This record gives sequence, structure tokens and C-alpha cells, in this order.
Amino acid sequence: MPTVEVIRGFQTSDRTVEILLQLFSRPRKEAIVRRRHARLRLQQDFHLFMNEPVCPAGRVADAEKIDLIFKKCFGHKMGPLETAT
Repeated sequence: MPTVEVIRGFQTSDRTVEILLQLFSRPRKEAIVRRRHARLRLQQDFHLFMNEPVCPAGRVADAEKIDLIFKKCFGHKMGPLETAT
């Protein structure tokens, strides 16, 4: 993946963010820095829609089919479960 999300905690120092940006620039990754916020929870929400279809209680499809839907219907290069592994 060419881009990484850096979530800045409430007490994260500017120096820590600078070091992260330097580290991510070496493999030529774009880092998007954002502050932690209750309304913007991409990772948490991503895991919800990723886990729900394959959990034993509500299994609606196997992992391969879910990934195929995301790739073919939404144009993702990888499905959400491929991304998680």
C-alpha cells in the first residue's frame, strides 16, 4: 500500500511525528497524519465491516467471496480480509 494513516494521540509529540514521517518516506510511502477523534474512526469501522460477514454467528460468505466482491464491485486492489492478513 502506498499510503499509511498516522493517528496522532493526544500526547504525541511533534518530534515523534517527525520521526514517523522520516521512516515512512524511506520506502516512499505517503503518510497522512491526523489527530485522534471519536467521530473519525477509520480503523475501528474498517474492522467492523471486515469481521461481521465472516464471524461464526453471522457468516454470510467466506473470506474469498467477500474479498472478490470488494475487488470486482468497488475496484479495490485487495479485499478487506486480504488487507488484514
